[in-house]
Amino acid sequence: MVAAVALWMASQGVDPVEGLAVLLPGLYVDGWLVGAASARAMVDGAPLDLGDWTPGDTAVAQAQIEALGVSAGLATLLDGVPDAARDIADGRLKDLARVLIDGTDAGDPADVVGDALLEEAGDPARAAAVATGAVVTAAGLAAMAAYLGAGVRMGRWVTDSGNVCPACRANADAGEVPVGEPYPSGAVEAPQHPRCRCQVVPA
Repeated sequence: MVAAVALWMASQGVDPVEGLAVLLPGLYVDGWLVGAASARAMVDGAPLDLGDWTPGDTAVAQAQIEALGVSAGLATLLDGVPDAARDIADGRLKDLARVLIDGTDAGDPADVVGDALLEEAGDPARAAAVATGAVVTAAGLAAMAAYLGAGVRMGRWVTDSGNVCPACRANADAGEVPVGEPYPSGAVEAPQHPRCRCQVVPA
């Protein structure tokens, strides 16, 4: 069924992998700046320095990353964009396949199923979740790279004061963990999962 949805999207002129491959680098660079600059500020006890950057201004973000000397690791993340784009697109295709299956099982006419597919494909909440996930993932990786670059040896997992999942609670309960080593859940850095609000800070 996923293959059928992929064919339908192609017939609509939609290539999710291509679109994501264009968007992800900018999101990753922005997230990298936020994560690395925040980590540096925490380590140095200095104010957060994002320069003249505003969200979406990738060129300024890249320049500020270089100026702060926190670019180590960013190239590796950017090299992974094609794989990340395919993984995200595969997840979205599965969501669309569920819509197609539900409509077919319900006996909906083709135009109703098509409208449901278009609605799901264009869901702004899903797009926001993908964008937020990319930025937060990059920020977590950047923070760890900045900690390692600054010689921070130990970190601790800090949760948000809300509804905390069992995996994140176990990570926080672990106390001090060597930077770059896994927490009980297996994660080396936050985020642990989509919509995770945790972070790793120097111990």
